[in-house]
Amino acid sequence: MQGLCLFGAALCSIVHSQETSSPFQCQQEGSIDFADGSSESLEETFEVKLLQVNAELGRTSNEATVWRLHSSQAPPAPLPLHRQSLSVELLEQAEQYFAPILTSVLLPHAIAFGVAQFLLRRHRGKAAEFVEATETQEKKPRSFSYIIPRVAPMWIIHVLSLFAYGISAPSLDYMYLNSFAQKYETDGQKRLDCSSQMQSLPCSRAAVDITQLKVAKGFAHPVIQFATGPALGALSDAFGRRPAVLFIRVALLLPTMAAAAVAWFDLSIWWEFGVQFLGMIPFEPVPIAWYIDRIDHTPSLVLSASMVESSCILATILGSLLGSSLTLKNAMLLGMLGKLVCLLIAICCLPESLTVPQQQRVKFAWSNLLPTSALRILFQSPLVEKITALGIFDAFHYNGFYTLSAQFLQQRLAWSRQDSYVNGMLEQSSQMLWLTVGVSALWPLLGQVGIIASATVAAGISHLWLMMSTQPWQVKLNSLLLRGTLSMSNCVIIGITGKAAKKEQQGTLQSAMGLVIQMSSALGPLAFLTVYRLCDPTAPGAPDWRMMFYVAYGLLFAVPSLIITFALRRFVVDSNPA
Repeated sequence: MQGLCLFGAALCSIVHSQETSSPFQCQQEGSIDFADGSSESLEETFEVKLLQVNAELGRTSNEATVWRLHSSQAPPAPLPLHRQSLSVELLEQAEQYFAPILTSVLLPHAIAFGVAQFLLRRHRGKAAEFVEATETQEKKPRSFSYIIPRVAPMWIIHVLSLFAYGISAPSLDYMYLNSFAQKYETDGQKRLDCSSQMQSLPCSRAAVDITQLKVAKGFAHPVIQFATGPALGALSDAFGRRPAVLFIRVALLLPTMAAAAVAWFDLSIWWEFGVQFLGMIPFEPVPIAWYIDRIDHTPSLVLSASMVESSCILATILGSLLGSSLTLKNAMLLGMLGKLVCLLIAICCLPESLTVPQQQRVKFAWSNLLPTSALRILFQSPLVEKITALGIFDAFHYNGFYTLSAQFLQQRLAWSRQDSYVNGMLEQSSQMLWLTVGVSALWPLLGQVGIIASATVAAGISHLWLMMSTQPWQVKLNSLLLRGTLSMSNCVIIGITGKAAKKEQQGTLQSAMGLVIQMSSALGPLAFLTVYRLCDPTAPGAPDWRMMFYVAYGLLFAVPSLIITFALRRFVVDSNPA
């Protein structure tokens, strides 16, 4: 390159010298065409210039060689600016698109489809190990006179407990707000009540502090569930359900007592904050095992579970309505009294459900209290593995989707606070409808597997309907008609797990399943949030394919769920009802 530049410079100097020597262009052209004797001087000039070029090239090549020798130990020269900017841009694009697509889009679906296919191939030709062969051939639930006396004590405890929860739980946040707002009040200012003065500056600042506490509670909740859930299940299998239930009722009572003391005696809010971690222990698996012990008929167990769950939903609604009309102090007091009555009923009226002789129960060992020890029961039979996989898929899918649905509705339909209240009431009404009428009507027609599959399909239709809605009334109608189908599926799964393990292992099984399902529920919102931000389907001018991609992302999770569901037909007695 340097040689070409020098050669060009020589040519330019020659031409420039000829231009200055001849006043007219025609004379220069005549000399180049050798019309006169000037051609000889021109050739001599070319030879001189070429010699100068060769000498310059030799000098330049020698300098380059010397520079390369001296620079062999020097650091490499930095990349040009345009190359640096290209590398940074590629890294940013990989971080913004490739990593989210890999971890939140491809990986969850690959795991779901891979696990479904693996279980199908692994369990081909195998039978469920612990499904009892003496299952009655009755395809319909038994009478209420058989069901109600067997479940009445725990049923009353659950209904009353959730009624008390509905009274006090909404007021708990305002008790924290009132406490934190005190440090932002000016001297001489009247003490604020944030339940009616939320727009004030001290209450607004207190809301920021409350958010930080909620973050701490959010981290503590799964840790406590992971540490105590399997241990409670193992203890109930070794020593009976009643002691474990009593422990759970005491743990749920203590935080409400602390909250009532803070509200009535103006104690520090940190008393309630420190005690409330006791109430984070899992309170569902052991009572579910109690119900399974008391009712050994699967259709009756499904019906009783639907009755209990629907009545608990109604109790929560009524408790919230009552709590909204009470003062904060009275609401916290009634909530505490309700939990106390539940404990007294458990002490006086709750029978022991695990009737297996002591010598046949699982022997207690300290190693059984470890979470990893309890998880082994999830791999004891093909039926348990399939039920566990189905629960994990559904928890990841549904919890992730519905967590993001509120943000979607706010951005797309300007969803108001009043819309949220009305829609919540419609969802609860739908759950009660499907749990009572739906289970009774569909059981003789579809059986257990058919109800789970139809609930999965109905949930997919509900998701598509919600995402395609353009008016708030469409969302509310969807909630009323289809939102409750998932609760119906949960009750059927409880009935199946009742025959998936022996009675003396139900506590450990229910606790282990609850643990992995809760972990999956925590991961679902993270994945759906990542995909939602990646697509941003509600952005102004966003193309339609973004919305369709987000909808398809959620709907695809229903495919492995249906694969696992239909694979249950070989393990469930009444999957093909007459």
